[in-house]
Amino acid sequence: MAGQLFALALPALTELTSPRAWAFGLIGIHEYLRRLSGDSLVNQTRDTLTSRLMELSKGPPSRTGAGFKRI
Repeated sequence: MAGQLFALALPALTELTSPRAWAFGLIGIHEYLRRLSGDSLVNQTRDTLTSRLMELSKGPPSRTGAGFKRI
């Protein structure tokens, strides 16, 4: 059941625009891959989201608040 739900949610994750959603998705992907490391679609999604976050971290925060905040 959980695996089926994960499989349905995974494609939608790459369509989201929120860095926070990407980060939380990466946490779920990490846990999933601890059990099933050979899933190429999940690995590809992880690489895509990681690249997006890394690119976002290189630039200054936007006026809309997207980006990383210093605490």
